[in-house]
Amino acid sequence: MTERSLQSFRSRRPGVTATVAVIIGGLVAVLAALLLWGAARDGALVGPGAAMLLLAVLSAVTGIVGFRVARAPREAAPMTGPLQLLTILVFVVGVTGAVLGVVIGGIQGSIPAIGTGVLTLVLGLVIALQGALLYGAAQHGA
Repeated sequence: MTERSLQSFRSRRPGVTATVAVIIGGLVAVLAALLLWGAARDGALVGPGAAMLLLAVLSAVTGIVGFRVARAPREAAPMTGPLQLLTILVFVVGVTGAVLGVVIGGIQGSIPAIGTGVLTLVLGLVIALQGALLYGAAQHGA
């Protein structure tokens, strides 16, 4: 692979990517709090709400690790392991939250839970993308 093709696999500005991950984590935390508050009326929202809460924490941790990558890009190679683990974990939590929302929502006939399950999957993929970009930046010393 040429240097030009490698650039497409990584973020050129890991600090911006880390900031986006932290902001997404904050927004997902607010959404998770609203879902868990609404779970008093619709019990099917507990699964996706808990998954979103976990996604918020993982997104914030991904952002914090990303700031370490941005601060010392040439010495960021040891951060590839934690970033890879966080990215995989975010993907698994997003898929699990989606399955919980869709299955439990389908069983209980809760349309909001089904929609929330799909939203959990989308947010999990967005956060995993941020982790993958930071992983590429750490691996190649962006």
